[in-house]
Amino acid sequence: MWEDKVYWSWGLTLAVGNVAGAWVGSRWSVEKGDVWIRRILIVTVVAMAVKLWFF
Repeated sequence: MWEDKVYWSWGLTLAVGNVAGAWVGSRWSVEKGDVWIRRILIVTVVAMAVKLWFF
């Protein structure tokens, strides 16, 4: 913040994405149920693990 070391445009973009993701995630969890969210989480974690291990 001091000496212009904060990239405000990046921070605001990340904040908007975080809010949008939380809103969509909460709506899906209410509509689809726990099983749907669990499957998406497992697929995401496996995909990220493969990416980290092999790429």
